[in-house]
Amino acid sequence: MNKVFNIGLWKTGTKSFGVAMDVLGYKVHSHFWPIEIRLEEDEDFELSQDQIDKIKYVSTRFDAFADSPWLNIYKYLYEWYPDAKFVLTLRESPEKYYVSEFYHSLAHGNSKNDINNPKWFMDRYRNHNNNVRDFFKDKPDQLLEICFECGEGWGKLCSYLDIPVPTKPFPHVNSRRITNA
Repeated sequence: MNKVFNIGLWKTGTKSFGVAMDVLGYKVHSHFWPIEIRLEEDEDFELSQDQIDKIKYVSTRFDAFADSPWLNIYKYLYEWYPDAKFVLTLRESPEKYYVSEFYHSLAHGNSKNDINNPKWFMDRYRNHNNNVRDFFKDKPDQLLEICFECGEGWGKLCSYLDIPVPTKPFPHVNSRRITNA
């Protein structure tokens, strides 16, 4: 079983991806793991040996991954796991990404000043996705772009992984109906 890394930003269906991969029989690491990496601030950062050791320790014990730090270190992961598959989860639009981040921040009491700066969030979303696409442009078989809120789910994911589609409905975790976005 090849490793599968979800490298979409938070609030793009990463939790749904984790549940889906569990249904498909993968051993999933899909909770936030705070290693100090801020990709949007420094695209070409280098990991310390301590970070590398921690990440490799965890990555050898699971088959599928989502959230931090995986979305930030796809270049390292590709180097370490050249046969891995990568999934870029997307929102319908940068505006819907921002709205999701906004409500998530309100629900969790985040007072980050940037939350009132939609442009910052939408630029981060666009930049991350474009950086991922650019990195994988000559490796198209290793990157799947998928939008769960657009109705993409089992068919597209299972086709990419070359496994049968389950009979269960595709999971939608942390979903919220957004009417004005």
